[in-house]
Amino acid sequence: MIIEVIALLVSLLCFGIALLCLFYFKKNDTINIHFIAVLIIIGLQRFDLAAFELGLTSKTYSPVHLYSNYFLLVFAFYSNFLISLVQVQQKKYLTIISFVLPVLYVIIVNLFLPNFRWNKIVVSLTLVVYYIIPFIELIKYLKISKPRLNNLDATQKWILLVYLITGIMVFQGLRFFWFTTGNETIFVKSSILYSSVIWLVLLCYLLINPIILFGEKNLLKILENNHVQPLEIWSNTLLSRVDSKDLKVYRTILSSINENLYLIKNIERNDDYLDKYIIDVSQISKHTSIPKYHIKFLFKYYCYLSVKEYSNTIRILYAVRLINNGYLEFKTIAGLAEKCHFKSRITFFKNFKKVMNLSPTEYTKSLKIKL
Repeated sequence: MIIEVIALLVSLLCFGIALLCLFYFKKNDTINIHFIAVLIIIGLQRFDLAAFELGLTSKTYSPVHLYSNYFLLVFAFYSNFLISLVQVQQKKYLTIISFVLPVLYVIIVNLFLPNFRWNKIVVSLTLVVYYIIPFIELIKYLKISKPRLNNLDATQKWILLVYLITGIMVFQGLRFFWFTTGNETIFVKSSILYSSVIWLVLLCYLLINPIILFGEKNLLKILENNHVQPLEIWSNTLLSRVDSKDLKVYRTILSSINENLYLIKNIERNDDYLDKYIIDVSQISKHTSIPKYHIKFLFKYYCYLSVKEYSNTIRILYAVRLINNGYLEFKTIAGLAEKCHFKSRITFFKNFKKVMNLSPTEYTKSLKIKL
């Protein structure tokens, strides 16, 4: 009963996430049409089986009850999705191969060898090929990006998690072909239901990491639109050519640049955090777990400001938000300067004028707030 409810929940999550992906996938490198197809297939499989097992319907339309070998077609979408996650250059022939193999297999089996168990070798080889080709691409990706296991970003964790889950599914398939006796339809059905637990973990991880679901670049854009700032601080592209001495760092950080910028921008707008700390390289590293030398690289090649200018600017923008929320209706400008961690009122005035092109008093009057 519980596993069927979980399967039903997973199906609904799949459909909901698929709709979000359809809206954003053109702007997203980590979610694409292959994954959307996987979500829809996974959702339909579990919805149909769960509804039937729970007695919500007396009839099932699942291919599992008709031709259990059809499930190989799902792996074509898996394979392409896995490859697209890590492939720098698209290789169309891999996509063609991944779809041709299962189609040929299903045609041959249905026409000449209707008994699924007669083809254990062919099926096993197909599953292994489906996993080996993406795995080779993963190895190439890891050699280029060289991620640290103790400091993986959300996207890298997502990639490894998807590969791990797919590996478990391949292992399940091989185990079934070689070590299971009895009705293959019953086995495939139970595999679909019980694998729902694994899919629930994957989907929950996806939901709590919006940078994966919406895409790094798109989420940064949403973040910018929701928090309009009076000046530009960060660039999404290199502001200058990377020096030879920084190339090693660049290769290390390349795959996580947008995510790191996203994490930093979240701190910039976290008023509770800014109320307690002066934002600088050390504090950013402590709060986000991004290595300090990565942060220094971002400031050097992606920030329009020096670290000191950045720290002052972020505090001024915090002051602006406080003013907009009526802080000066009950407090003084000196109190505002102290709250924003400026050592003196003069320093606060100087930096406020530099960032906003207005003094605090002039800005306050422009909002028609009475001191």
